[in-house]
Amino acid sequence: MGCFIFLKWHTEGETPDKIRKIAEKFDKSKKEVKDAIHKIKAKKGIERNTDIEVDLNTGEVYPKGPDGRLGDSIGNIIDMINGIF
Repeated sequence: MGCFIFLKWHTEGETPDKIRKIAEKFDKSKKEVKDAIHKIKAKKGIERNTDIEVDLNTGEVYPKGPDGRLGDSIGNIIDMINGIF
């Protein structure tokens, strides 16, 4: 089972769900982004297949609960990609 990645944009109405969008935003490969997300989840003890949402303006990563609501930030993808954690 794979996980779903949800992207949070501050631009109203645009919520793509592709890792490619994160990679493009931060000028990284899809593999780098996937690895960073899995590291963030592992560091916080979150299951690998947990759905998340990424704020593309701040880089904050939020787990998405079964009810669809976002939890507290579990890390920052920009920091993880750049090795600052």
